[in-house]
Amino acid sequence: MDPPPVRIAVARQGTARRRLTTAQVAAARHERAALGTSYRTLATNLAVSEESIRAAVTGQTFTTLADPPPVAAVPPRRAVGQDVARRIIRLRAQGMTWPDIGARVGVHNSTALRVARRWSSIPEAPSDT
Repeated sequence: MDPPPVRIAVARQGTARRRLTTAQVAAARHERAALGTSYRTLATNLAVSEESIRAAVTGQTFTTLADPPPVAAVPPRRAVGQDVARRIIRLRAQGMTWPDIGARVGVHNSTALRVARRWSSIPEAPSDT
Protein backbone atom coordinates (compact mmCIF):
# COMPACT_ATOMS: atom_id res chain seq x y z
CA MET A 1 0.00 0.00 0.00
CA ASP A 2 1.41 3.40 -1.00
CA PRO A 3 1.86 6.11 1.63
CA PRO A 4 -0.44 9.15 1.31
CA PRO A 5 0.90 11.98 -0.83
CA VAL A 6 2.72 14.78 0.93
CA ARG A 7 1.04 18.16 0.70
CA ILE A 8 3.30 21.14 0.37
CA ALA A 9 1.86 24.47 1.48
CA VAL A 10 2.36 27.15 -1.15
CA ALA A 11 2.20 30.75 -0.03
CA ARG A 12 0.35 33.23 -2.21
CA GLN A 13 2.77 35.18 -4.32
CA GLY A 14 3.29 38.82 -3.40
CA THR A 15 0.90 39.05 -0.44
CA ALA A 16 3.40 38.82 2.41
CA ARG A 17 3.79 42.20 4.08
CA ARG A 18 2.46 44.07 1.04
CA ARG A 19 1.43 47.65 1.84
CA LEU A 20 -1.31 49.55 0.06
CA THR A 21 -0.76 53.16 -0.93
CA THR A 22 -3.39 55.87 -0.65
CA ALA A 23 -3.46 56.10 -4.46
CA GLN A 24 -4.23 52.37 -4.71
CA VAL A 25 -6.98 52.63 -2.09
CA ALA A 26 -8.49 55.67 -3.82
CA ALA A 27 -8.50 53.84 -7.14
CA ALA A 28 -10.02 50.75 -5.51
CA ARG A 29 -12.76 52.85 -3.88
CA HIS A 30 -13.56 54.47 -7.23
CA GLU A 31 -13.65 51.12 -9.00
CA ARG A 32 -15.81 49.48 -6.32
CA ALA A 33 -18.28 52.38 -6.24
CA ALA A 34 -18.52 52.95 -9.99
CA LEU A 35 -18.27 49.44 -11.37
CA GLY A 36 -19.12 47.23 -8.40
CA THR A 37 -15.88 45.31 -8.80
CA SER A 38 -15.63 42.44 -6.31
CA TYR A 39 -13.22 42.54 -3.41
CA ARG A 40 -11.62 39.35 -4.73
CA THR A 41 -10.81 40.99 -8.06
CA LEU A 42 -9.48 44.12 -6.39
CA ALA A 43 -7.33 42.03 -4.05
CA THR A 44 -5.96 39.96 -6.91
CA ASN A 45 -5.12 43.05 -8.97
CA LEU A 46 -3.30 44.68 -6.04
CA ALA A 47 -1.72 41.46 -4.72
CA VAL A 48 -3.19 41.83 -1.23
CA SER A 49 -5.70 39.81 0.78
CA GLU A 50 -9.43 40.30 0.40
CA GLU A 51 -9.66 41.32 4.06
CA SER A 52 -7.10 44.08 3.55
CA ILE A 53 -8.79 45.58 0.52
CA ARG A 54 -12.26 45.29 2.06
CA ALA A 55 -11.09 47.13 5.18
CA ALA A 56 -9.45 49.85 3.08
CA VAL A 57 -12.39 50.32 0.71
CA THR A 58 -15.03 50.42 3.47
CA GLY A 59 -13.03 52.84 5.62
CA GLN A 60 -12.01 50.58 8.48
CA THR A 61 -8.44 51.42 7.55
CA PHE A 62 -7.21 54.49 5.63
CA THR A 63 -9.60 56.58 7.73
CA THR A 64 -7.82 59.83 6.81
CA LEU A 65 -8.44 59.31 3.10
CA ALA A 66 -11.52 61.44 2.49
CA ASP A 67 -11.57 61.67 -1.30
CA PRO A 68 -13.11 59.42 -2.43
CA PRO A 69 -15.21 58.54 0.62
CA PRO A 70 -15.35 54.96 1.83
CA VAL A 71 -17.77 52.66 0.05
CA ALA A 72 -20.63 51.49 2.24
CA ALA A 73 -20.33 47.90 3.35
CA VAL A 74 -23.13 45.50 2.48
CA PRO A 75 -25.51 45.26 5.44
CA PRO A 76 -25.62 41.90 7.17
CA ARG A 77 -28.46 39.55 6.40
CA ARG A 78 -31.32 39.74 8.84
CA ALA A 79 -32.90 36.69 10.34
CA VAL A 80 -36.47 35.82 9.40
CA GLY A 81 -38.50 35.57 12.58
CA GLN A 82 -41.33 33.24 13.45
CA ASP A 83 -44.02 35.84 12.70
CA VAL A 84 -42.67 36.38 9.17
CA ALA A 85 -42.40 32.61 8.68
CA ARG A 86 -46.07 32.20 9.67
CA ARG A 87 -47.02 34.94 7.22
CA ILE A 88 -45.05 33.26 4.41
CA ILE A 89 -46.73 29.91 5.10
CA ARG A 90 -50.16 31.56 5.26
CA LEU A 91 -49.64 33.41 1.95
CA ARG A 92 -48.48 30.22 0.25
CA ALA A 93 -51.58 28.39 1.52
CA GLN A 94 -53.65 31.13 -0.13
CA GLY A 95 -52.04 30.21 -3.46
CA MET A 96 -49.54 33.06 -3.92
CA THR A 97 -46.36 32.45 -5.91
CA TRP A 98 -42.92 32.57 -4.30
CA PRO A 99 -41.92 35.85 -6.05
CA ASP A 100 -45.18 37.48 -4.91
CA ILE A 101 -44.69 36.24 -1.35
CA GLY A 102 -41.11 37.48 -1.31
CA ALA A 103 -42.16 40.90 -2.54
CA ARG A 104 -44.97 41.06 0.00
CA VAL A 105 -42.84 40.24 3.06
CA GLY A 106 -39.60 41.88 1.84
CA VAL A 107 -37.35 38.89 1.17
CA HIS A 108 -36.09 37.16 -1.97
CA ASN A 109 -38.37 34.47 -3.39
CA SER A 110 -35.77 31.77 -2.71
CA THR A 111 -35.61 32.93 0.91
CA ALA A 112 -39.39 32.64 1.18
CA LEU A 113 -39.24 29.08 -0.16
CA ARG A 114 -36.40 28.14 2.19
CA VAL A 115 -38.21 29.63 5.20
CA ALA A 116 -41.42 27.79 4.30
CA ARG A 117 -39.55 24.49 4.09
CA ARG A 118 -37.71 25.07 7.34
CA TRP A 119 -40.66 26.42 9.34
CA SER A 120 -43.52 24.39 7.86
CA SER A 121 -44.17 22.63 11.16
CA ILE A 122 -44.52 25.74 13.34
CA PRO A 123 -47.94 26.03 15.00
CA GLU A 124 -50.26 28.89 14.21
CA ALA A 125 -50.11 31.82 16.62
CA PRO A 126 -52.98 31.85 19.12
CA SER A 127 -55.65 34.37 18.20
CA ASP A 128 -56.83 36.95 20.70
CA THR A 129 -60.50 36.48 19.83
